[in-house]
Amino acid sequence: MYLYFEFTDTVKNLLFKGWNASTPSGLIIVCLIAGIVTLLYELLMSYHEILMTAANNFNARYQTSVSTNRHIGGPRVKLAYATMSSAVYTVRVLISMLLMLAVMTYNAWIFLSVVLGSAVGYFLSPLARRAFRPCIAATFSTAAADDAAVDVFTTSASSAHELND
Repeated sequence: MYLYFEFTDTVKNLLFKGWNASTPSGLIIVCLIAGIVTLLYELLMSYHEILMTAANNFNARYQTSVSTNRHIGGPRVKLAYATMSSAVYTVRVLISMLLMLAVMTYNAWIFLSVVLGSAVGYFLSPLARRAFRPCIAATFSTAAADDAAVDVFTTSASSAHELND
């Protein structure tokens, strides 16, 4: 294996032993897949960024609601944010390592397809952010409503218990 980039039309042992692109059309398919995966990686980074912003906003609202004795959301929503964030982060790390290994084949065409996919994904990320915001809000608003109902129930039950004492 060479430790410099070269413009060849074949790739041997791409990511796994036996995964070869031995024809120019095979290399084009590999480059398209690498570019698309890189684009999806950039969009996933945008999704994760919005998810983290929503989680921080939720935590601020929850702290305010606790201090004013108005419960909005609760532990289930925090757990949902943490679980989604961890899953997205795990997928991001997996994809980034696979892309790194693809670039380490030192095939210049694969390298250029990864760079191009990253550029296109970064360019499309503002559109993705606008599309992801309502999805995240809808996903976690139902969990917050469920937790708010539980909080209202436990608050009213504890108030009734205090009145009976």
